[in-house]
Amino acid sequence: KNKMGVRGPGRHSFGAAFGSTLHRPAWARDLLGQGCQKLLPILEHIFWYGNPRGCQVYTGGGDFVVGNTKRLQELHSDMGVNKKFAKWARAPPFLCINFVVQDLNEENGAMRIVPGTQDMTDIGYPETTEHQNSRLCPVLAGSALIRDVRTHHGGTPNFTTKTRFLPSIELVSMEFQEWQGHRQDIFPAPKTLPRRFYDELPPSLQKLCGEIVLPIGVLSEAEQREEEWAADSKAAR
Repeated sequence: KNKMGVRGPGRHSFGAAFGSTLHRPAWARDLLGQGCQKLLPILEHIFWYGNPRGCQVYTGGGDFVVGNTKRLQELHSDMGVNKKFAKWARAPPFLCINFVVQDLNEENGAMRIVPGTQDMTDIGYPETTEHQNSRLCPVLAGSALIRDVRTHHGGTPNFTTKTRFLPSIELVSMEFQEWQGHRQDIFPAPKTLPRRFYDELPPSLQKLCGEIVLPIGVLSEAEQREEEWAADSKAAR
């Protein structure tokens, strides 16, 4: 009955529903604590190469597509393009790491993405056949898809009977945050990482999460929301 997070028939966004999923052990321990730790050399090349400002972890999220979802999701960008920033920035403003937790193929709702569109506001509509078929597959479970959130992308049908999950961790460039820190719609980053999970992270990742750590004993908005849902569900029985 709850419509939060719905992104079209059969498509749902963890981030839109919860705000952040870093209060969940699977995101905090597995994706952030282990997955991002393995990807640090790549992240350092993206965010620190010629740019000492680096990045910070911003949130956790992702999406899922239930089985027997027949429609394409329209191509879209997760963030508007600012050409002034794009001209001088060394790194993307936001980076999304999608962790592949099950094999992706042409049948189960793989992402489609149009390379080179991160600086484009409009890639032309109606969509071309090439854009509709630009599917990022096959991709094996255990892989990570690292993408500039400005790049135009969309969903594909999931013809199987199983739900396809694609969780994510998002990072923000400190270069971008310093330039657009006045934007109250995205800054400051909400504090969503429970202290107990932060304390388990290696020091190299703790440095990237300092801005989003919750004080000891304080629940995130997502945790509060889940408690309310649980209470409502219990009361309805």
